[in-house]
Amino acid sequence: MSFYDVIDKKVVDYCEIVCCLFENCNFNCVFCPQNHTTMQYANEADILAKAPVIADYINNNKRSRYFSIHIMGGELFQDKLIKDGFLEIYEKFTAAIASRLTTDKQVIYNFVTNLGFTERTEVIYFLERNGFKFSISYDPHGRFNPAQKKIFQENLKYFRHQIRMVSCVMTKNSMKSIIEGDEIFDQLYELYPVDFDHLLPSTGTKADRTLMPKESEVLEFYKVLVDRY
Repeated sequence: MSFYDVIDKKVVDYCEIVCCLFENCNFNCVFCPQNHTTMQYANEADILAKAPVIADYINNNKRSRYFSIHIMGGELFQDKLIKDGFLEIYEKFTAAIASRLTTDKQVIYNFVTNLGFTERTEVIYFLERNGFKFSISYDPHGRFNPAQKKIFQENLKYFRHQIRMVSCVMTKNSMKSIIEGDEIFDQLYELYPVDFDHLLPSTGTKADRTLMPKESEVLEFYKVLVDRY
């Protein structure tokens, strides 16, 4: 019996694929290294070009039967992009993947958004007619200006049943806010699964050093999560 046979039952049998379509974003989160202003790759040809690569990977994966494709930007649902017909491009993208699959494997398309948009009717129709849901991101610090936060809270009500889960980043200030008590976070926790990502500095800026928590602060945060949540 090989080592891999021994650990086989401990290895997950599903697969997650992260697909970033482009970097353009209407937010400017302090911990995000992406180029928020570039429109590179934000076009139909470049988006559809990713479909064969993803489909080939799924078809050639011999272990997994369940695949979750996390589709993100940048921000995919910006008002300007919706007005330019990007929802139709996203439909073509997922259809192009589906049309190339040669197996009976199950594929879930999970769109990721900051909820910072106002073209709500178009987005809700897009999700419902395709059977999609999306994941959202939330951070108490370093994410919103006041206008963006207001739109986010309005969209939380409007899209309550279309949200799959919430992602947060463990920055020093956001962890401190949750420890002290954050009303929006508590609301999200009551409704959805919440996942935390460790901060991965990538820009080498002073902001990275300011945002990175100490190990002792991470430990304190973990204790609060265990005790309170």
